[in-house]
Amino acid sequence: MGPTWTTLYGMELRIHAIALLLAGCAGSAGLEDSSTPPPTPDQPPQIVDIRVEPAVATWDLDDLVCLFDLEDPDGDPVDAQVSWTVDDAPWPTPSTTTWPGDTIPGHALSAGEEWRCSVTATGSQLAFATAEARAAPVGGNILLLVADDLGTDKLAAYGEHPVPSPTPVIDELAATSVLFRSAYASPSCSPTRAALLTGRYGSRLGIGTIVDADSSQALAPEEIGLPQVLASAGYTSALAGKWHLAGLYADDFTTHPAQYGFAQHAGSMHNLRTALGGEPDDAGYFFWQKNTDGALAYTSTYATTDTVDDAIRYVETLPEPWLVQVSFNAPHIPLHWPPPELHDQPVTTGGGDLQLRQYDAMVQAMDTELGRLLDALGERREQTTIIFLGDNGTPGQSIRPPWDPDRGKGTLYEGGVRVPLLVSGPAVRTPGSSSALVHVVDLFPTLARLAGLPALETPDGRQPSLDGRSILPALRTPSEPTQLRDVVLAELFKPNDTDSPLEESRTLRDSRYKLIRERYSGEGELAVERLFELGIVPWSEGEDLLTPSASPSPEVLEAYERLAARLDALEEELGVAR
Repeated sequence: MGPTWTTLYGMELRIHAIALLLAGCAGSAGLEDSSTPPPTPDQPPQIVDIRVEPAVATWDLDDLVCLFDLEDPDGDPVDAQVSWTVDDAPWPTPSTTTWPGDTIPGHALSAGEEWRCSVTATGSQLAFATAEARAAPVGGNILLLVADDLGTDKLAAYGEHPVPSPTPVIDELAATSVLFRSAYASPSCSPTRAALLTGRYGSRLGIGTIVDADSSQALAPEEIGLPQVLASAGYTSALAGKWHLAGLYADDFTTHPAQYGFAQHAGSMHNLRTALGGEPDDAGYFFWQKNTDGALAYTSTYATTDTVDDAIRYVETLPEPWLVQVSFNAPHIPLHWPPPELHDQPVTTGGGDLQLRQYDAMVQAMDTELGRLLDALGERREQTTIIFLGDNGTPGQSIRPPWDPDRGKGTLYEGGVRVPLLVSGPAVRTPGSSSALVHVVDLFPTLARLAGLPALETPDGRQPSLDGRSILPALRTPSEPTQLRDVVLAELFKPNDTDSPLEESRTLRDSRYKLIRERYSGEGELAVERLFELGIVPWSEGEDLLTPSASPSPEVLEAYERLAARLDALEEELGVAR
């Protein structure tokens, strides 16, 4: 049988069968009896079909299975042995005979690899065949959505607050996503955005608080951005919305996003009230300074609508695959009433809860415009990984009881650093809720792997040093306990770009306990440490277990010593040990 080519789900599988005839011709030294017919040679078993499924392997998510069918013309018993090679190297784990199929677990696959299944069939004779498959990336396009100042208390999908904001579009997205209940970020904007872009903690970047607009502070040019790495896989990247990683007086601040691989950028460089040349009295969502690929100009288009307009332009015009990051300004201050067609909150000018109602209206306006963006994806949505993320928790003025307004944005309490994280798309086989500890730095390696890059490298050969790790195992089985990391870190320090911050705080938590460590410089250094037990109330740490009145138990003291030692080691590694 000669080589044949079969296409399955758009994937070419080369199937090549070789039958080896081992039977020899019987001979005799004497004369043969011409009246006796020669014996019929024994027929070898035939491999009539062999294939690898799925033809396009969703690596880290789907198992790779070798399937085949056997026939023996003589009806003899047939046995089979399956073996694998990956990129022409033998698969190290001995294969067991599990005819009619043998399996490589999904977690053993990496994008871009070529896997070959070989089958040896034995009866009284021998047959041999091979099939090839290439494990392919599953992420396709990437739509990265970042909300500004939105905590888990504001989303009904999390079920943590009795009065969430109205977000029907995000709730629908959550129903098709893996929802992470223990996702952490920095308690303020710029450090989270820097960590998302680089996959590195703020201490390594020198960014521990917001980048001051009236300064020359900026993310260092030697840092490697996610778009630069994705370019190695053929991705084009664009950013719609807020940047906030360079001061207005930093070198080339208007083209700062391009330094990290964004081919296009349209949006604000900072918060909406901030502008080069001074802040207009009426600056805000309805009048703000916009940067379009390095050119600054004022616009009166409502900021949330403007950001989605640009995002739709990107997803409709960029060559695929693409990364489009959409960084909303909403629902960050200034609080206001959005255009009436974007929300249904009763508009009033007074009342004690005015700010809360305006905040809800801003969230709903963002949700409405997000629906317009998702609709614009059309058929592209099936090939798009969609990630929705909050950059930090809800600000105190927008927190409703029973949540504590003093434990929101700007603090290391749960309300400040635990953020919404939803992941939807082809990498999600079964939507659900995951309790795995994750950090915003984990999205860099996750998206790089979804793009088909087992080795992280920019087109010019630079390799980033990351603090993140892939969360793909949690996407595979969200309902099962998945320990991606045993502890997770969040930090805050002021000012940026200094070896001697005046204020620095870090928190480290494991599956049960959380340690907060605070330092303040002035007349000497004061260190304050607090320990909390998590899980009793989903949205609150409760009371400090290290106070004398708490009478800490031996178990609590052991937890404190364990987390304190881990935090000491992390601070040493980050170069911030005091």
